[in-house]
Amino acid sequence: MLFVILEHHLPSLDRPDHFDLMFSQPSGSLRTWSIRRKPDLPGRQEALSLADHREAYLTHEGTTRRSQGWVRRWTRGSFRPVYQRPDGWRMLVESPRLVGLMTLELVDGIWRYAFERRI
Repeated sequence: MLFVILEHHLPSLDRPDHFDLMFSQPSGSLRTWSIRRKPDLPGRQEALSLADHREAYLTHEGTTRRSQGWVRRWTRGSFRPVYQRPDGWRMLVESPRLVGLMTLELVDGIWRYAFERRI
């Protein structure tokens, strides 16, 4: 299955620039989370669960719909789920910038993201 990580730059200051993590689903949509720091940094960081996005974002770069800034691809690759539950996703990812284990877990109502590099 495919995934993409986009750098999302916004024109206003009410929400800072961030990275969108998008994972293809059998339904044809992209399950999406947003994180503030680069996805390859060590440690955990808070993740914001977003509405599913259109599959077009697997290849789209440029302005977004409804004037919500612009996006640039940070990396794109494939993932293999280890598990996918309502309270957590763990997957093996492989892309030019990320090879390893990616985890998104819901803890006390807050999503947490972590990446563990594998060589």
